[in-house]
Amino acid sequence: MMQEGKIFSSELLANIHIKLDKEGLDGISEKELMVLLDDRATRRLYEISTEIIEEIRQTRKELKEEIGSLREEIGSLRTSAIRIGWYILGTLITIALGIIANLIVALIVK
Repeated sequence: MMQEGKIFSSELLANIHIKLDKEGLDGISEKELMVLLDDRATRRLYEISTEIIEEIRQTRKELKEEIGSLREEIGSLRTSAIRIGWYILGTLITIALGIIANLIVALIVK
């Protein structure tokens, strides 16, 4: 059964490593050397891919948290804007009623 990041059997790799330890580089064939290099490249590619995936997951998590925080802030700002709008509207209505009252008084006094 192959593990993640491995394309050659553990037995094959172990045999090549044993041969390499006993006989050195001159004792292994080009194919065996290619197997070792390919295995190393595959493992490294798997490690790098795993690191990248983990970084992407972490970034995604951080972005979700940041978006959630921004949504809360936008909601709070929206509520504040609505309150300010109602306050301004109330003030304008009060001013308008005052002007209307003054006009009515002016018409009555005249």
